[in-house]
Amino acid sequence: MNIKLIYLFCLAFCLPLFGGAQELPIVPKPLHAQVKGGDIALKNGLRIYLDPDAQLNKLYISSIFYELGIQTSFTSKSDADLVVKLNEKASPSNEGYRLTIGNKHKNRITAEASTKNGLLYALQSLRQIIKNDQGKFSVPVCTIEDEPAFPWRAFMLDESRHFHGMHVVKGLLDEMARLKLNIFHWHLV
Repeated sequence: MNIKLIYLFCLAFCLPLFGGAQELPIVPKPLHAQVKGGDIALKNGLRIYLDPDAQLNKLYISSIFYELGIQTSFTSKSDADLVVKLNEKASPSNEGYRLTIGNKHKNRITAEASTKNGLLYALQSLRQIIKNDQGKFSVPVCTIEDEPAFPWRAFMLDESRHFHGMHVVKGLLDEMARLKLNIFHWHLV
C-alpha cells in the first residue's frame, strides 16, 4: 500500500516536468513567449525589409545572420521574409520589442520596437532561435514580447595588469550584443 502511494506521489510530482510547454532557447529569457507549433523554413537565405526610419546599418544586420551561414538580401516589404520596423505601440520600454513569426502572413517574420535598440535586441533573439538542420534553416512559429528587467546590464573588463588585445575586446563586445548587455565598463589603468 505504501509503495503504491509513494509511486503515485512520484508520478504526480514528475508529470509537470514532461508535460510543459516548449520553451525557446533565448538568453536572457523573454517576458512573454508563446510557441504556436510548426516551423517556417528559411529557403534561399533571408530577404529583409528594413524600415528607413529605423536607421539601422544593413551591414551589421547582415553580419548577425552571416555568423549562422544565412545569406541575406534587402528587398521591398511585399517580398520580405523578415520585416524590421519601428512601431511606437510595440513596447512601452525603450529597449523592448515584439517578434512575431508566422501570424497574419504565414511565412513572415516581423520585428517591431519603439527604438532601434529594441529592434537590435529583437534580431538577436531571432538569431538565437534559428534552427540549423544540415544547412536547412528554420524558425519556430511563435510570438515573443520582451523588455529588459534592468536598465543597466553591464560587463566589466579589468585589463590594468594584463591587456588581452583588440581582437579579444571586439569579440567580447560582439558577445555582449548577442546577450543584450548595454554597458561596457573597461578598466585600463
